[in-house]
Amino acid sequence: MGRRILAVVAGIVTAFILVMLLEGAGHRYLISSDVDVSTMEKAKAAYEAGLIPTIAILGVAVAYWIASFAGGFVAAKIAVDKHQTLAFIIGTMMVAATLWNLLTIPHPIWFWFVGLLPQLPLALLGGKIGAGGSSGASGS
Repeated sequence: MGRRILAVVAGIVTAFILVMLLEGAGHRYLISSDVDVSTMEKAKAAYEAGLIPTIAILGVAVAYWIASFAGGFVAAKIAVDKHQTLAFIIGTMMVAATLWNLLTIPHPIWFWFVGLLPQLPLALLGGKIGAGGSSGASGS
């Protein structure tokens, strides 16, 4: 039980650190330096004003995808069983965090699909690969 909890915590921490790093890189290199997205309020204003380029918004989705996969992978690597269940928990947490983001900062409609839909399957894929590709009883 303790190892499963550690696996979930490590997977979530991995995913959220990756989101922060990848989003930060995207903000630095894909958004004009005169656009301030340093706080939630400023980011919301920039989105509403149309100052965030589509490539930067897509970059956020890619960050979520990578983070979901990596979180599921790390959880499965640490766990000795229940790999897919733990990866599912990671994917669900990522979807919940993304929903919060979408409800807090206005995004284009397409982002709701592109950002959200791949996360759970990618977390499960990460879990499967992290577990060594097993899909038997130890993978459930």
